[in-house]
Parts: sequence; structure tokens; C-alpha cells
Amino acid sequence: MTPGDVFSGDKDIKSGEEELQDVKRKLRDAKKSIKETEKKESSVLGELQGLSKELKKRRVELKRAESDLRKSTKEKKKVTKKLYSLKKEREKLEDELYQRLRAFYKMQKGAALNVIFEPIDGGGDAADILRRYKYMNVLVERDNKLIEELKVNIEKVNKEQAKLAAVEKRLRRLRDSSKKKKIEVEKSQKMRKALLRKVRLRKASYIEMQDELKEAGKELTVLLRKLKQPGSKAVTGNFASMKGRLDMPVGGKIVSRYGKVKHPKFKTIIFNNGIIINAAFGSEVRGVFDGTVAYVGWLKGYGQVMIVEHGSGYYSLFAHLSTILKEKGSFVMEGEVLALVGESGTHESPGLYFEIRKKDKPIDPLKWIKKG
Repeated sequence: MTPGDVFSGDKDIKSGEEELQDVKRKLRDAKKSIKETEKKESSVLGELQGLSKELKKRRVELKRAESDLRKSTKEKKKVTKKLYSLKKEREKLEDELYQRLRAFYKMQKGAALNVIFEPIDGGGDAADILRRYKYMNVLVERDNKLIEELKVNIEKVNKEQAKLAAVEKRLRRLRDSSKKKKIEVEKSQKMRKALLRKVRLRKASYIEMQDELKEAGKELTVLLRKLKQPGSKAVTGNFASMKGRLDMPVGGKIVSRYGKVKHPKFKTIIFNNGIIINAAFGSEVRGVFDGTVAYVGWLKGYGQVMIVEHGSGYYSLFAHLSTILKEKGSFVMEGEVLALVGESGTHESPGLYFEIRKKDKPIDPLKWIKKG
């Protein structure tokens, strides 16, 4: 064995050790990634947001199905009305033709020709015969026209009947689809409520969710620090002067207030950065002051969110929404409808979560909303 062989062996050993360390490092990274994935999957707020998004999707599908159903029902009424009108017209045409045929039947054989060619009392001329012929020709043309009108009417009736059959078939399909979508919405609602019920009854789950909500609050604070709307329309007025004078963003009962709250069962204390107002699903949410929409989207723990910037560092935040009606960057006015109430947050019933912030610090909204 030469010295070169020895050095070559040392290099192989060193290379093998480096590969082993590299494998160990990759294993540690993989384990860490798995733990983070499991943590995300077991996250109460993550699961709740997933269910809320699924519920929103199902509701959108249901709304679309119900809209199609209404349109088809309206179309059916229109076609049915037209068909009724055509059938009445056909009855009128058939009755007129029947009366004409009955009149001809009563005439003796050849009587119609006799009207034309029979001698005229006191003599006659060709002009009188021609007038009688023209009269008979008018009657024949009228009968032909009636028959043609009847044929056209029958074609229209057949066409509308086929159209009605197609509409009724579509209606049956849409009713089945709508029924299915309703069941899916109810299923998603039950799953969401079951999760919230479990959190409410189990201390460990409740504490886990509250810890996650604290983290979500920190993420919101970071977001607010980043929010700026360069080039947006300047906000007129002075939000600071509106303390105690703002209207409620939605009508309803306040069921959760700003500040420290002690859980009646678990005796844990949490801090609420805003208020929750119980309101019917789909209720209109209105702006409390002129401003610019600074953010729209989903935030874990808050559901669907809209943040409005009012100038001088003031923001209003609307969460747990079902539908957002304004885009980011839109200028909105006091009292304007911005969104619709939903149940996309951590509250079990439909309602609005509402915050007011000065820069990134939450302040008590009830001190800003006018009494009574």
C-alpha cells in the first residue's frame, strides 16, 4: 500500500462522514417540517377557517342554484302563458273554420256554383256573374287563410310545448341541485358548530384557541403597521372628533365587549380587542366614517375581514363577514353598505366583530359609538 492509497482512504472516510451529517441534517429538517405540518393541521383556528371557507363556498353554490331556479320558474310561467294564449287563438280559428264548413254543408250540392251561374231575375249580365264569382273567391281565400293560420298556430304550440317540457326538466334538475346544496350547507354548519362546541366544553381546546387568537392578534397588528394606501383619495373630516358620535355598523345586540373577560367555567382571563354584535346572517354592515378600504381578505381567527383607514392613524375593522362588497383601495362614505354579516370567525352565531384602532393599538369601540 502506498502513502497515496492511505490518503485516498482518509478522503473516503471524511467524505462518508460528511454525507452522514448531511443525511442527519435532512432528517432533522424533515421531522421539523412534519411537526409544523401536524401543528397546522391540528390548529383549532386553522380547522375553523377551513370549515368557514368551505361553508362560504357551499353558500355561494346554493345562491347560484337558487338564482337559476328562480329564472327557470319565471321562464316556465312565461312559456305557460304564451302556450295558453296560442291555444285560445287556435280554439278561435277552429271555431271559425267549423262555422264556415257547417255553412257550406247546409248548402245543397252545387248550390255554391248556382249562386254564381243562376239566372238573375229580369235578366242579368256577365258583370253581375263576375261580382258573384269574386265574392265566392274572397270566401275561399279567407278559408285558406284560416287554414294557414291554424297550421302556423299548431307549429307554434308544438314548439312551445317542447320548450315547456325542456324547462320543466331543467327545473326538476335545479330543484334537486338546490336541495343537495342546502344539505351541504347544513352539513358544513353542523361541522363548524360541533368544533366550536368542543372548544367551548374542553378547557385544553379552549386555551389552545385563545393562544392562537393572541397570535392572530399579533399578526393583525403587524398587518396594520404595514398598511398604507399611496395615491388613495384623501380622507376628509376628522375621525378623532367623532368620539361618542359614531353610528353602530349594524343593528343588533352586543354580546361580547371590549376589555378583559373571565371565562365562567374555566376561570381563564382573555382580552377582547373589539366587540361582537349579534345580527341576522346577511344583514348590511355600514361604514362608520368616510375612509379608504385598506384591506380585504381572510385572517385566521377573524374570518373574512375588511379594514377601513380613516386618516390620522385611525382604522375600523369589520370581521366574521359573509360577503365583502367593496374592493381594496375603494373610497367609502359614512353609512355606505360595505359588507354583509356572516359567521366566518370564532363566534358560533352570525354576527359582526368590530374594532377601532389608533395606528396598531385597539381602543374601546363603545366609547366611540353614540349612546342609545
